[in-house]
Order: sequence, then structure tokens, then C-alpha cells
Amino acid sequence: MVGTTVDLVGGGISGQNLFRSNTSGSFFYEVYPSIQVRSVGSHSELEISYAFGLSRFNNDLNYNSNSHAVSAMLSGSVAPKWKLSVADRFQRSSNFATFDATRGILSTANGFVFNPVAHDILTETNNVSFTADYTANEKSSLSLNASHLFVSYPHSEPFNGLLFDQQRVSESITYSQKVTENGGWNLTYDGAYADLGHQFPNTHTHAVSAGYFQQIGHDLTLRLAAGPTYVRTAAPFENYSGYNAHVSVQKPIKSNALLLYYAHESGASTGLGSISDNDRAGFGVSRSIGTNASFFADVSLFDLRSKLGVNYKTRGISTAASVGIPVGRMLSLRWGAQYQRYDEASVFGLEQTRIYISVRFNAPELWKVTR
Repeated sequence: MVGTTVDLVGGGISGQNLFRSNTSGSFFYEVYPSIQVRSVGSHSELEISYAFGLSRFNNDLNYNSNSHAVSAMLSGSVAPKWKLSVADRFQRSSNFATFDATRGILSTANGFVFNPVAHDILTETNNVSFTADYTANEKSSLSLNASHLFVSYPHSEPFNGLLFDQQRVSESITYSQKVTENGGWNLTYDGAYADLGHQFPNTHTHAVSAGYFQQIGHDLTLRLAAGPTYVRTAAPFENYSGYNAHVSVQKPIKSNALLLYYAHESGASTGLGSISDNDRAGFGVSRSIGTNASFFADVSLFDLRSKLGVNYKTRGISTAASVGIPVGRMLSLRWGAQYQRYDEASVFGLEQTRIYISVRFNAPELWKVTR
């Protein structure tokens, strides 16, 4: 099955950063075409997608940019109790939050990469992951995961002392046990090795967490987890201990998605400086309103505090919302707004407001073949 979505966007933007201001506002136009390919077999499933973003502004701040997102996932059952999946996701943009929110993509609770929006610097990420799930019986399961994350900042020479290309190799083991039909507990070990280049010593992070999960509604699941974290570095006397904590409520159905989360991470590498302790929170909803309208809202916050090397603290918030009404079988008209703010005491300080209107062409089953 092949589908496509195209968003034609136009609107106004106002805001400022630490060095360049645009308080009088300006107009912009954007185009977001995407294509999705999905193939389902008797024991496997393949999904591939590509999205492009073109942004142009009528000002002299040179915020024009092109964005790309490519993802692929192959999953399948290789034995009655084993399910394997391998996935790769590449993204290149100077403003991840805008690139996703304008297309109606909710923010994620998994991982965080710092995006220096204020200076229109490209951020590139590539995340490859492999997961193996083993179901022992109706109540017990084991999940193994391994991943490699690469973060790069092309053309970031003015901020070589703050932004660093990084690689992070992670593995995790999770044992889950159902206690009731709708709930249970799990135990997880997470390990990670971060290669921070020549500027900082590489780090090893070890975390153990105990969790609880409970289905609290139709397709709505509450998850809680917390535990100790130990961070070891190649530099003497710079090892330290911390903790990890995760809370989420999630309904993953695409046409009626809901996500609410909070996460605390010790020893994380985000691309900004060396390792840091991070707090992140977010809320997102995407749903149909009756038969003739749709609503999208997304809020995400972060607070980063360095632990080694460069001493920095920075925080930020991004909020977005849009409402759409159909004007044809495949066309809809959407009104939206977005607000972003980064801590203005930082060199990456930013405050920006966008208001826009868009026309969306959506054909999720443009071409379908069965056999």
C-alpha cells in the first residue's frame, strides 16, 4: 500500500534571538510532501516513509531551510514465541519541532537531541535499532534492544565549544510479568556508551529501573518506572551517581493518539556539551472531532544541566496546535499556531511565534495491491 500527504503552508512569524531580531514579523511559506509505503505479509511487515520540508521567509535573517526525514522498519515473527524488528530513522532539520508539528507529528518520550533553532543550524540524527521480543507464556515476556544513535551539527563552527558530534551505543533488557489481565510489573537494565569525540572523555552509563504498567482505558496504558543510574567516565574522579524516572500515559492509535509523559535522565548525551542530567515533559493529542473536523495539540519541555566539561544550563518549551476541516474527500483546510522559547540567558536564547493556514492533501491508500 502506497500513500501520500502534502501540506501547503503559509503564515506569519515574529520573534527574536540573542543576536538577531525580527520583532516586526515576516511572512513565510512552506511545503511538506511525504510518501509512505507499507507491505504486510503473513509473518512480516515492512514500513518505509520519506518526508521533505521546504521553508522560505521574506526577511534577511536567512532562516530558509530544507528538512528531510527517512524511516524504515521491518518486523516479523521468526518462531511462535519470537518477534524481531529492525528500524532506522534519519532526520535533518534546523527546527525539528516545527518540522514535526506542522505535519501533525506528536513529540516522542523516547530520547532527546538538542536543536539550536535560534541560529538556523542544521541538526542531523540517525538512529538504528534492533529489538527481539520473547513471549514465554501469557503472563511473562522478555525484550532485548540494541541501538546506535549518531548526532551531527554540520556548519556549526561558531559554536564548536558547545555543540559536538556524538555517537551513542545502547542496549537494554526488560523482563515483564503480568499480575492481572490489564496490569503488571517489569524490571529493566539499560547500558550505554557515549563517544564524545576528542573534547570530552567517553562515558559508560548503567541504569536499573523497576516499573509498573496498567491499562486504564480502551487502548490507554499507564507506565511508571524508576531506579538508580551510575555514570563512569574515562576521566579520573568524574564518576557520579544519579537516578532515572519515567511516567507516561499513552494511546498509540494514529487517528486518535494521546501522549502524556515525564522523564528524568542522568548521564544523557544530547549533542550540547558533554553529558547532562535532563528533565523532559510533554503532552500531545491528535484526534477526530465528530465526522467533519480534526484537532492536534503538542507541548514539550526540556531542562538540561551539564555534569562534565562546559558548565551550562538551558531549558525550552515548544507548543503547537491546529484545527482542520475537510473541504473534499482528500483535501482539508487547517489553521495552526506554534510558540517556541529557549532560555534567553543562553547563547541559544529564542522566542518565536508562528501563525499559519494550510491546505492538506491526504491519500493514505493512494495505491493498493493485494495478492
